[in-house]
Amino acid sequence: MLSTLQLRLKTLRNMYQLTVYDSAALCGIGKSSVSYWETGKRIPAIDGLYSIATAYGVSLDWLCGVSDIRYTPDSVSTGEDEHPMEKELLEEILSFPFVPINGEECLMLERAVESYTHISQRKYFPLEARADILVIAHHLYNIFDSFGELDEYDTESTKINDYEYYLSLLIWMLINKSPLRSYKKE
Repeated sequence: MLSTLQLRLKTLRNMYQLTVYDSAALCGIGKSSVSYWETGKRIPAIDGLYSIATAYGVSLDWLCGVSDIRYTPDSVSTGEDEHPMEKELLEEILSFPFVPINGEECLMLERAVESYTHISQRKYFPLEARADILVIAHHLYNIFDSFGELDEYDTESTKINDYEYYLSLLIWMLINKSPLRSYKKE
């Protein structure tokens, strides 16, 4: 079980091109925990496994190697009505400065966010895409949250480049209703 868990933890982190630090922030756990779990030095407790599965939108069974089914309706946030937390998160991200989109793209994006956050339309987003959208949205929020640490003259910062890259992924996934693996950089 441990070797499967280690492999899947690394797979998730690498799939989104995240550092150990980014993955830890996304999951709300310590950086050293992620590192120890990936290297097999420690085994995560159930709350750690749950944090990872929830953050990445994968099933606990898949994460632990019990199943080959990565995404299930239960592993990806679902509900009966609109999802106010997700809608709020997406709207907040899209209101951040540095959002390089024009008026037409903005309108398309607003419609895509409405579609994604409304349960009657959400069924048109594959489970994998829904998981990817949540991971990227939370990661974007963490990047933006760290902007306070930027030097005011450091406009070429890696954080800004990361922000723009992940924002373009999020916009593409919302508009195309497609998972990250379908994205081809133009």
